[in-house]
Amino acid sequence: MAETLDGTELTCRQIIDFVQAYLDGELPPREQTIFELHLTICPDCVNYLQSYQATQALSKLTGEDEPTESPIPVDLIQAILAARKKT
Repeated sequence: MAETLDGTELTCRQIIDFVQAYLDGELPPREQTIFELHLTICPDCVNYLQSYQATQALSKLTGEDEPTESPIPVDLIQAILAARKKT
């Protein structure tokens, strides 16, 4: 879906790209208005936004939003990818 505000269109894909900035209050007023206008006509994007917010809340509860102390070992990633190719 797309709508216009002074000729500006916002697609569902763009909504996804701007969700975090919207939730952080970082969208300029014009873009926030366009974002919210899209939400008034697109129940799928409203559902996505609610799901995104719920995921963030759960992540904070479990501490998953904090960076891990060490990255995943490269050889472990390679082993997983090799196992996937065999199936």
